[in-house]
Amino acid sequence: MKIHAVIDTNVLVSALLAKRADSAPVLIIEKVFEGAVVPVFSKEIVREYFDVLHREKFGFDPNTVNCFLQELLQRGIQLDPSPIDTVLPDIKDSPFYAVALSNKTNETYLVTGNLKHFPAKPLVVSPVAFLNILQAYS
Repeated sequence: MKIHAVIDTNVLVSALLAKRADSAPVLIIEKVFEGAVVPVFSKEIVREYFDVLHREKFGFDPNTVNCFLQELLQRGIQLDPSPIDTVLPDIKDSPFYAVALSNKTNETYLVTGNLKHFPAKPLVVSPVAFLNILQAYS
């Protein structure tokens, strides 16, 4: 069974910056590339991925970022989410929460390193908690 997940940009950044191959963000991206996790996103999320991962401060190679994102997006599902009524502490997080709530065909988790930015809901999980969920399904 494939699990759907909206992956917050901070998880992608953490995966690309990780020094350890066994860090939770790296393992989540591996699960995406293995086909166990289906990333779910919107056009707005994709724009944020590109903008943030191309920031000079991270020093990521642009070609590597483009290949990484192309692979990630090819394995995922793009949705056009309905607007949400929930007011979040950071308005930039709204697209991620909206997509997680909009995917009605499958249970979709929102995987983030910033739990405090979202309502305390079972669908909003940390990278470590998401790995535990994946383990329970396998």
